[in-house]
Amino acid sequence: MLTIKNIKSLKGTQCNGWIIKFISEGVYLHDDDLNIIKTEYYSITFVSGLGSNIGRILIGREYDSAYKTQYRYILYLNQKKFDTGGISKYGLQDKDGFIQSVVDTLDYQLKNK
Repeated sequence: MLTIKNIKSLKGTQCNGWIIKFISEGVYLHDDDLNIIKTEYYSITFVSGLGSNIGRILIGREYDSAYKTQYRYILYLNQKKFDTGGISKYGLQDKDGFIQSVVDTLDYQLKNK
């Protein structure tokens, strides 16, 4: 079961010619000594086959304040933002379904850009 706390376990996962190469945390709040106070999001990078296309999803680390059980996300393809939305904590729990939906969205965007 996938949760926001173990999202880094996705590294190396493959799906339909895409592989998750990098997972990092984006920081937006730190103290004067650069100690992290709060992390804003996780960045998950998908790379296709020979690396010709790069997809990235940013997922908020905390629930969206307006929707108490959703994480906000932003999708990018080759450094261009093309989709935003929310994913429920229950949708995230289905690891394979989550990965498949991101890959399907990236593939759809590639075919229709």
